[in-house]
Amino acid sequence: MKPAALNALKVIISEFDAPICPACDEELADNDGLCKRCRDSLPFLTPPFCRDCGGENYGILEICPECVARGPSPWACALSIMKMENLGRELVHKLKYAGETSVAKVFGHLCADKWKREGMHVDGVVAMPAHPVRSLARGFNQVDLITAVFAKETHLPVIRPIRRVRATPRQARLNREARLRNLKNAFAPKRRAPASGRILLIDDVMTTGATMMAASQAILDAGAREVVAMSILRAV
Repeated sequence: MKPAALNALKVIISEFDAPICPACDEELADNDGLCKRCRDSLPFLTPPFCRDCGGENYGILEICPECVARGPSPWACALSIMKMENLGRELVHKLKYAGETSVAKVFGHLCADKWKREGMHVDGVVAMPAHPVRSLARGFNQVDLITAVFAKETHLPVIRPIRRVRATPRQARLNREARLRNLKNAFAPKRRAPASGRILLIDDVMTTGATMMAASQAILDAGAREVVAMSILRAV
């Protein structure tokens, strides 16, 4: 990351120090990100979990029926934290569309908590890249902010072996086949920043998995041996 961009990221993260709950604006007794009432209201996923998407699995296999129907994924396994509903949806919308960057601290903490419970090992962490035009329009890449908090808590190195080379239309209203076409050749490995070993890829929302699939394949093409996918919210 260029020094100017890194400094801007540090400035944004420093703004997280205000002890106000981003969900209800209540003053916090500590700086944990959310008040207890709002944290208890989060729509956490409950086990058993699907190994392939991290969502809830009510089937008889390790992989949920939706993932069985979707077919093989390029990642080894996936983790997710919340359902894309109620307060979870409200928080991600505040971060992405209202610029409330304090939500990234909440999500970063939740990712770190999940990761520590799972006890996995990776050699580096990748934030889902955003196209520069979209990052410029928004003022930041929200997944960069989440990943910075996560990496600070887990002491894992953030690496950037891939880049988003094509700006794609918004995917919210596209079905899976349209999303896959939309994301074809959207990511590419960086020639001077190869990946190696086992890599964790973080994104804010997983719906059909099309974005995660395209980025994971690019990370493998960059030299990684294996990819673990993590999303904060799982939408179905």
